[in-house]
Amino acid sequence: MPRPGAQVWRRYTIPGPGEPGFDTWGTTDADAWKYGGGSTWITGSYDPQLDVLYWSTGNPNPDWDGEGRKGDNLYTNSTLALDPDTGGIKFHYQYTPWDVWDFDGVNETILANVDGKKVWLHGDRNGYLYKIDRTNGAFVWAKEISKVNWATGFTPEGRPIIDETKVPTYTNKAMNVCPASEGGKWWNPMSYHPIARTVVVPSREICVDILAGKSDRVEGKYNLGIAEADWIKGYGQLVGFDAVTGEKTWTVKAPSPFTSGVLTTGGNLVFAGTPEGDFKAFDIRTGEELWSYATGSGIVGSPIAFAVDGKQYIAVPSGWGGWTGWATWGGKGGAPHLKDNRKGGTLFVFALFDVK
Repeated sequence: MPRPGAQVWRRYTIPGPGEPGFDTWGTTDADAWKYGGGSTWITGSYDPQLDVLYWSTGNPNPDWDGEGRKGDNLYTNSTLALDPDTGGIKFHYQYTPWDVWDFDGVNETILANVDGKKVWLHGDRNGYLYKIDRTNGAFVWAKEISKVNWATGFTPEGRPIIDETKVPTYTNKAMNVCPASEGGKWWNPMSYHPIARTVVVPSREICVDILAGKSDRVEGKYNLGIAEADWIKGYGQLVGFDAVTGEKTWTVKAPSPFTSGVLTTGGNLVFAGTPEGDFKAFDIRTGEELWSYATGSGIVGSPIAFAVDGKQYIAVPSGWGGWTGWATWGGKGGAPHLKDNRKGGTLFVFALFDVK
């Protein structure tokens, strides 16, 4: 038995020489894999019945310059199914091979049993909502959350079919690439309602014009590989999907991207907050807005539900700022009207009432 606190295993997300996947880093830059990225900065999920740990990874490096790393760049932009005892990779699914748009793949994986099948649900910054068989990593479907044009569809195996005109290079300024890295489904968590069998996803409708640039590795400095980027003014959506078919069942359009996490309740309610500070409730079956409360500052945190003495409450933090706040109005696009949004730092708690 290892001593308490001792390291039991370590799993590198980028394969080294001689390991499976090393050849996906190309030969142009022999050291590309050493600086390859693929960090794991959002918490994973665990299935106790299958005894599998699911953990997702970020983008390769440099973010927008793929010239020195021609290939799929495993295991970036992927969800890895890990053996929790050894750290071994059982299988994986890669959302964006050779990511040159800074889409990442770190967003949460929701483990769900849908129509009798064990799956994971994942909303990605590349603009797609994915349904993956969590017993083997097999592709089930991917559906557009926001406008997508960097890919034109998927192969039967689940590999995206890339539109080469949307690939930024040193000489090609890719125009109106949708979504931008700040678009699609961001870090704000989505929610799955198992009774309604509905997935509710907050989205950012933001596109970008982008030109890749050569940048040298300098210790202590980040390396983005970008020469020019012009964000195109966008908006936000809250989208409901049928978890069985992937059909988009309703859409709520908003002037700004939805920046909070999403909460669904057993009473068929959906709670989400806006950058303007409005905390809203919707009907999960139709997307109809049922209630709204102005908190006075933008909402970037996640609401929670809890009960005290049999009474149900909803709590949500209100306070604008952080990277999520920047990315709604960054560059020349996004939502510039939020640049001077009022700061805050308040926890709001609401009681749900029973309908007699």
